Amino acid sequence: MESTTQGSEPALAGHGHAWRHLGFVTANTTLVGGLSLVMWRAIPPLREIPWLTLVPVNGLALVAFLVLYPVLRRQRPGLSRLLSLYFAFVSVFAAYGLFLSVAFPIGPNLSIVGRTLGSISLGHFYGMPVLFTCGLMNALLSHAFFPRAAGAMP
Repeated sequence: MESTTQGSEPALAGHGHAWRHLGFVTANTTLVGGLSLVMWRAIPPLREIPWLTLVPVNGLALVAFLVLYPVLRRQRPGLSRLLSLYFAFVSVFAAYGLFLSVAFPIGPNLSIVGRTLGSISLGHFYGMPVLFTCGLMNALLSHAFFPRAAGAMP
């Protein structure tokens, strides 16, 4: 009987990990989407952009958070997790710049580089409050999302 109980514990632990992963992705993507909507309505230059062009940023953020969770799970709390969030932040805006270049082509191929760099710089300008809020939320909820220390991970 004990072997059956011991055999089922890893399966339960795996489901707990899946729920934490889902919670991490859901919380962060909802936060990014909600803050994007608030900023879109509150900041005059962003109001002139159609909302549908901002939807891909949220989709890219969803993919980034799906990929980022296993990376963050293996890191110790602190600066390394914040740097990983920042790398994902820059990657999302670089991918968004590429998306804009493909979806709305203008000018020569140089515009791809220009839009990508422009997207990254505007992402820093308008997105820093979102990055700061995500970092703060993840720091506050790190015990829920990442319950074990990085050294205890397999």
